[in-house]
Amino acid sequence: MKIITIPLMAALVLLTACGGDKEAKTSSLETFLSIHDKYCEAPEYKSSIDLVNALHKDPQFKTIKSHEGIFEHVASNVSFAITPEEEGCTTDLKLKNKPAERSYFDFDEFNLALQEKGYRPRGEKRIIQEIGMNNKELRVIEQKYLSPNNVESVLVFPIEQQDQYYMTFFAETFNYRRVNFETGSKIFEI
Repeated sequence: MKIITIPLMAALVLLTACGGDKEAKTSSLETFLSIHDKYCEAPEYKSSIDLVNALHKDPQFKTIKSHEGIFEHVASNVSFAITPEEEGCTTDLKLKNKPAERSYFDFDEFNLALQEKGYRPRGEKRIIQEIGMNNKELRVIEQKYLSPNNVESVLVFPIEQQDQYYMTFFAETFNYRRVNFETGSKIFEI
């Protein structure tokens, strides 16, 4: 499985404080998961080409001229991105815009929301070192999941530099469509 852990785009992420911190966290989390489910987990997209065509038709998504192949959706002044890839689809979000801001949500909130939607963690979470956009090392949490549709997914959640490094959630949608949860083996669909 190809895991994309390098930031995929640079887009402004700004959240207005009109709804309060809890509502902002809930809204951003729900929007992220909704976008991911609709595009990265949807069984009707059999290839990245199908997904690209669907994103072009959706008026809520715009291509980012400076980052070919990335589609942006802005909700409540927060920028979310979808990147169709050969083996699957990545949804990403910069968790905060400035160093002093609070994150839209933390790993535990995201993990709980995934489990409430039927995602099952696969193995233990790992803390690994990555290189950020500023060429500085940072720690990220990597956790694998099996979606309710039995699609293998990988979350890369920055612990540090959340204003510079994107949280990414990759679903291996197109290469191996399903995983047998009991054995962990991939079931190839032709």
